[in-house]
Amino acid sequence: MREQEYSLNPGRYVGVVIEEDGKTEEEFLEGLLRMNDDLQKRNLEATALEQVIGKNIRVLAGEL
Repeated sequence: MREQEYSLNPGRYVGVVIEEDGKTEEEFLEGLLRMNDDLQKRNLEATALEQVIGKNIRVLAGEL
């Protein structure tokens, strides 16, 4: 630890390998945008399910 000047930064003790995925910048951005679209779709579905669950709980509790 002395040779690393008592640093607790893990990067000083383990190697970091950056793997090339073979994608161009454009391909990467297209994939990123596709994943973002999917995330937005799933967030909308989650919001709708949240409302259904909330309504069902209120029905079970006798509030509706």
